[in-house]
Order: sequence, then structure tokens, then C-alpha cells
Amino acid sequence: MIRIERSLIRFIHLNFHRLLILQVSLTEYQSETVSINSENPKKVEKN
Repeated sequence: MIRIERSLIRFIHLNFHRLLILQVSLTEYQSETVSINSENPKKVEKN
């Protein structure tokens, strides 16, 4: 049981790091799209 718990902790730790990277990249992407939309407000209003 101890080995399984250790492997789970290691797995969660690695995936947590990946999720953090994904979250940062997603927030950057969202900020980019928001800036693009703010640059072109007329197109957004038409849509």
C-alpha cells in the first residue's frame, strides 16, 4: 500500500505541475484574445 501511495503522490505532483503550466498558457491566450477584441470593437459588435 505504501508503494501505491507514493506512486500516486508522484503522479499527482507531476500532473499538478503540468496543470499549472496549462493554466498559465490558457490565461495568456485569453488575455491575448481580449486585447484583440478590444482593438477591434466594431467587429465584435457586428458579431
